[in-house]
Amino acid sequence: MALLTADNLRRLHRDAQCAADVKQMEELGKFPVEFRVYGTASQARDGEILYRAGENEDKLYDYMQEARLRDVMFTPILTDVVYEKVSSDQQAQKMYETKYGLIKKMKLHYEGCNFFDLTKPLFDTSSNNNGYEVIEAFQKEIDGYFEDAFMQLFIGMVDMAFDAKILTIESYRYFKAWYDDVYRQMEDMPVVEELYKRTFYGFVYHNNSGAPKVFCDARRMTVVHKREELILKGYLVGSIVKKRYSFSEMSALSGARNAFRMWLLELEDSIYFDRLHVLKRQVGVIDEIKIQEVKDSVENDVDAYRAVCYYEKLWNKTVGGEA
Repeated sequence: MALLTADNLRRLHRDAQCAADVKQMEELGKFPVEFRVYGTASQARDGEILYRAGENEDKLYDYMQEARLRDVMFTPILTDVVYEKVSSDQQAQKMYETKYGLIKKMKLHYEGCNFFDLTKPLFDTSSNNNGYEVIEAFQKEIDGYFEDAFMQLFIGMVDMAFDAKILTIESYRYFKAWYDDVYRQMEDMPVVEELYKRTFYGFVYHNNSGAPKVFCDARRMTVVHKREELILKGYLVGSIVKKRYSFSEMSALSGARNAFRMWLLELEDSIYFDRLHVLKRQVGVIDEIKIQEVKDSVENDVDAYRAVCYYEKLWNKTVGGEA
């Protein structure tokens, strides 16, 4: 144990004073502060257009996932970051201004090119139910296993089919109710955890070479954005799954990440991707020619064009075949 000498006391006092000085300078606005906000634009079936911006990207994403089941169409999340020297008592106002600035930017982009008027007929097109049998076959295959990993794949496939407009909302609710019921039966299963915990999120994807690749991270939204990026490139991408690891020492963290990557490759294997290929081959309800017409109309606006391209990759087309 180190002795508390006069020199040690002086050093402790100096460090405490430095920390206090830095805190005071921050409060006075001597250092740049980051103001990061996330936003999306939406349109309901009745035509109402809303713009949302906030500091919590996870919360915004969860809201979008829930609201899409109510026939609300969303644009991909946009991010705006501002660095400014602002005193602590002015930071709330600056955050408000940053949110409002992003909303104005979105209104300029999407309304300036009539994005919602052009895309609404596509979003209003009713889904068919061509993905039902593929999902039902997987449901029967995993029924009775009570395996969390299989259930994640199942609900991910349900989401994909719904977003592709090859699963009706009634069928979605039926499969979701079954999924929820199975999870209720799994709630009492014992879980043993160590001192340190880390949850990883990830997915497998196939690039143009066809070789399976893994992307994973401990931050969910990093994985969500990477998946969107790969979908835009036209890759066949698996659903996002997660797994929680616990370990007694932090040094085991890198080993847990590697174990997760191997687990992902085994879970989203060739059989799983065969199912995704079958889903992608189902005849959809969206006319490819009409999508191209919308793309041509908004091509001068980067954000609007990207939004149309993203949904183009999600939707199954009337002619059938993979996008």
